[in-house]
Amino acid sequence: MTIILTILQKYWKLILIIILCILVYIFFKQIQNLKQNNDRLLTNVEQLMNNNNSKILELTKQEFKKNYYDKDSLLRSIVDSINIRYRNIERTINYKYYHIYDTTITLITTSDSTIKKFKHEFDKCVSVSGEVNWKKSIIKFDSLKLNMNTTTLYYWKRPHKFLFINWGKKEHFAVTKNNCSGETKMTDIEIVKEK
Repeated sequence: MTIILTILQKYWKLILIIILCILVYIFFKQIQNLKQNNDRLLTNVEQLMNNNNSKILELTKQEFKKNYYDKDSLLRSIVDSINIRYRNIERTINYKYYHIYDTTITLITTSDSTIKKFKHEFDKCVSVSGEVNWKKSIIKFDSLKLNMNTTTLYYWKRPHKFLFINWGKKEHFAVTKNNCSGETKMTDIEIVKEK
């Protein structure tokens, strides 16, 4: 105990300088993390304010889970079907396409029953409406509605599992699902490092 006290009395200036350096390092590291977070948020705001059809947002895991994961039914169904942990998700991409093609509607006043109106929904994504003139063999489309939503999930998994321990080299996968057909496509991703 006396040795420690003699070292402290003899080198107290050096110890104080080391402690101050550690505190300054921690302080600058926190400032750097705050600056990176601020830049990320600024980029997200710029992306949201652009009029581009494509928007790329960089979210933290907490933001992603709170604002996106709970609201995207396709993403939740993919995660539930492949049974992965939330932490294994690397990236998600969601494409939403909604468009209504309208044509000019002309009123036809006729008393015969050769003109019939129709409206048909092929599936959740495509519906069409218009009218058919049976006598002249003419079909006229009034509107075509497309509503498509596709989600791609990139994740990783370890190939071997023993009890609760997963081990082995990470394997990367991509799963794509759309709301129209409910079809799921799984792709193996091989990452090769250049030498």
